Amino acid sequence: MKDYFLTTRNLAYKTQFYNLSLGLLKLNKNKIQINNFAMKPLVSRAQFIKMIPVERDLYDLKAGQITAEGSWDLFSQNKSINASHVVIQSADANIFRSKIPKDDPKIKALYSKMLRSIKMPTTVDHLDLKNSVLVYEEDTPESMGPGKLTFGNFNMNVRNLNSAKIKGKPTRVDIKINCSFMNQSPLSVNWNFDVADQNDAFAISGKTTGLPASGINPFIRPYLHVTATAGTIQEMLFNFKGNPAGLYGTFNLKHKDLKIAVLNKNNHEKKGFLTAVANVFIKSDSGSFPESVTVENVERDPTKSFFNLFWKGIEQGLKKTLIGKNVEKTEAKVKNAVSSVKDMKQSVKEIKQEIKSKTETKPEEEKKEKKGFLNKIFKKKDHSEQ
Repeated sequence: MKDYFLTTRNLAYKTQFYNLSLGLLKLNKNKIQINNFAMKPLVSRAQFIKMIPVERDLYDLKAGQITAEGSWDLFSQNKSINASHVVIQSADANIFRSKIPKDDPKIKALYSKMLRSIKMPTTVDHLDLKNSVLVYEEDTPESMGPGKLTFGNFNMNVRNLNSAKIKGKPTRVDIKINCSFMNQSPLSVNWNFDVADQNDAFAISGKTTGLPASGINPFIRPYLHVTATAGTIQEMLFNFKGNPAGLYGTFNLKHKDLKIAVLNKNNHEKKGFLTAVANVFIKSDSGSFPESVTVENVERDPTKSFFNLFWKGIEQGLKKTLIGKNVEKTEAKVKNAVSSVKDMKQSVKEIKQEIKSKTETKPEEEKKEKKGFLNKIFKKKDHSEQ
C-alpha cells in the first residue's frame, strides 16, 4: 500500500472494562487527527474490584484533540513509526487503584525497559501534553500509598521517546513537566533515562513552592500515620538518581509553623496527647537556609512501580527533615513515650473495673479500698514519668 486516507466519525469500540470512543479520526501516512477521544469504564469501581484477581489500575481518560505528524508504515512487514511531533490537548486522566485485591507479584519493569521491549522501531521527536489534568486515587485511607494526588494545569514535553531500534537516532528520553501540585502550588520536574541503557539508570529532580502543609498529607498520612494541620511548605527540592535496585540523592525542605496531628490505626481520629508528644519532636520551622538531607539506601520493591520508589525517596526526605537525621533514635523515644501512656491508661482502666466490682462493699471498707487504689495510680504515674 503506497498511499491512503481515512476519515471516520463517532467510532466506538468495547473491551472487557472500557468503551473507547472518538468523535473524529483522520489518518494518512503523514498526519493523524483524533477529536474527542474517551476511554470510559463500563463497570463501577466496586464491580471492577470484584472482577480482578490482583491489583490493577482502572482508567477514566479523555482528550479534546490528539494530532501527530511524521511518517509511519503500518501495513507492510517492516512496520515502523517515526513521528516528528505529537500533541495531546486538554487531556483529563483519572487513575484509580484499590488496595482490596491481592498484590500483583509480577516484577514491574522501569519505563526504559518497557520502551525497549517494543518490537516495532518507534521514535517520537517531541511529545507535548498541554492544559491537562492528572488524578491518582486509592480507595482506603489506611492504604500504604498516596490517598489522592492531583496535578492540575499539567503540561509535559517529552523529547526522543523511542524504542532504541532506529539506528542513528538518540535514545535518551528527556521529560519536562510543569503543573499545579494538588491544585495549590507550582511543581516543575526534570526526568531522564536512556532506553538503550541495559542498567535502566534514571535521574529525576524537581521543585515546588508555596504549598500549604496539608498538601504533603498524601505522603505523610499513609506512611507516618500523621497529618499536617497547619504551616507552609515554602520550598521543596528533590534530586534523585536510581536504577531497578533503588534510589538515592538529596532532599531539601523549607517550612514554617508546621503542626501535625497523630491519627489512629484507621488514619481518622486525632489523638490529643500523642499529638502533643509528636509536635515536641517535629521541627516546626526549618530556618531561612535549611541544609539538604541525604536520601540513601532506598530499596525498590521489584513488584511495585517506578512511582512507588519515587514516593519512598520523598518519604525518607520528609522524615529526616521533620524528625531529624537520627530518625531511628527519635522514633524510639516517641514509641517509649507512647508505650508509657498506654501502660498508664491500662492501669487506670483496671483500677476503675476493680472499683466498680466493689460497689457493694461497706462504706468504711470502700474508703480503704479507694485510698489503696489512689496509691496505685500515683505509683503507676511515677513509673510512667520515669
